Amino acid sequence: MQHKVPSYAKHRVGNNKRFYDSHGGPYFRFKVDKDQHNTMVHSMYNANIFYCTPLFSTHEDLKTKFNQNHINNSSIWIDPSNITISDNNTHNITYDKFGMDVYLHSQPTFLKTIQFKNPKEILTKRIIDKRYVEQLLENLQESLSNDKYQEINKGSLSKKLTNMERTQNILGKVYKMSWILL
Repeated sequence: MQHKVPSYAKHRVGNNKRFYDSHGGPYFRFKVDKDQHNTMVHSMYNANIFYCTPLFSTHEDLKTKFNQNHINNSSIWIDPSNITISDNNTHNITYDKFGMDVYLHSQPTFLKTIQFKNPKEILTKRIIDKRYVEQLLENLQESLSNDKYQEINKGSLSKKLTNMERTQNILGKVYKMSWILL
């Protein structure tokens, strides 16, 4: 799960017209790093991958949602696994205030989402054991051939770390992701 902090656009102005028009009104938006996205999608061995993002935008909303224990119910999980980004354009994911219409731009593509209320709808049940962690680590390390990630990959080879720690190191530093085990 990669946590995203979106910006919220209430009005149609200048450079946001195409995003605003694709939702027919106010929308949320966050940037997507092409290399990180593609590496994440291609290297996650037998895993569910999501961008997790809120359906609120102000500090006051955050405070209220936190105090009412509603942050999870006021967030969406976006499944990017069916999309590979093949061009060098800037990419954003936008979604409406209800989290229903989610698109990857610059190649407008509809993305599947789930509300936190029913995560088991699309999550795959699997056993997280030594073999799973070893395979995931192997896939992650193979995916880090991009020069941008070489230092992190070298750091994950430390003999002092367990395979679980190596995997978490790569997930945290390259993908800015956390594991959620339900």
